[in-house]
Amino acid sequence: YKPGESGVLPVKFNSRGYNGKITKTITISTNDEDQVYTRLKVSGNVLLKDFAALELGPDRLTFKDASPGETYKDTVTVTNTGTINLRFIEVTHSPDVIIEFEKSELEPGKKCKIFITVTPRMKSTQKPRYATFVKLRSNAYRQPFTIIKVGVEMEK
Repeated sequence: YKPGESGVLPVKFNSRGYNGKITKTITISTNDEDQVYTRLKVSGNVLLKDFAALELGPDRLTFKDASPGETYKDTVTVTNTGTINLRFIEVTHSPDVIIEFEKSELEPGKKCKIFITVTPRMKSTQKPRYATFVKLRSNAYRQPFTIIKVGVEMEK
């Protein structure tokens, strides 16, 4: 722009990955020796319309006084706090773990259970603790990957 001239600087904001109040800073660099940089703050509120959200409880299971080769079971509750169906896409776990889902797809506002069975394959000469995890991949907006920690403490 020439001295005294004004205009519009187009700016785009990609709201993907944002929800709620946001503030962004735009830095403009010029050839003005007195003010090389000018910072502009832009504020707004991003509202999500359609999303799945996962809430997990508990996110850790611990089996105490376990014995090698014995089987232990517990449950984790999943809640969909989003506005569209939550889908479980992939599950990764060690061979010592068996996973069963009450549902593979969960409607908004609903809960379901995940049944976790663990059979630690340890020798009595190994350390008295064993840890593994269950990794869930879903269509949850903020948290597509969720980890459930599974611990086993052996009898002494």
